[in-house]
Amino acid sequence: MTRIDLNYNTRNLSYDIPPMDSLKQILEYQIISFGDQAVTAGHVAAVPIVFVVGFIFLQWLIRIVSKILISRNANANLVHMIRRAINVLALVVLLITILDMINMPIAAFAFISGAVAIGVGAQNIINNFISV
Repeated sequence: MTRIDLNYNTRNLSYDIPPMDSLKQILEYQIISFGDQAVTAGHVAAVPIVFVVGFIFLQWLIRIVSKILISRNANANLVHMIRRAINVLALVVLLITILDMINMPIAAFAFISGAVAIGVGAQNIINNFISV
């Protein structure tokens, strides 16, 4: 570690300047682990950057698709529906990408979403049975 000494009014002040190895150690610091998958500080630091860049790209893509549809005289409702569909699909892809970046097991979310879907379907069946 490099050390800098400063003399100021007869006081000796010294500061430690961390080399790049310290930054590497900080970014490789393990925050949590899922089985054999580790989430490091570097992964967590990259998440906001990827989200912001992905969101900006998404807005650009939606703007381009809207301009193309409007130039072809598409129905306003169709343009709105396609914009919303692109928005939802791209955000889901962005979310899955971010979860994969931080080594989060995506299979667990698939299981949970399947269980929720079955629960909602069962609720509708029971409501129909009661209302008859």
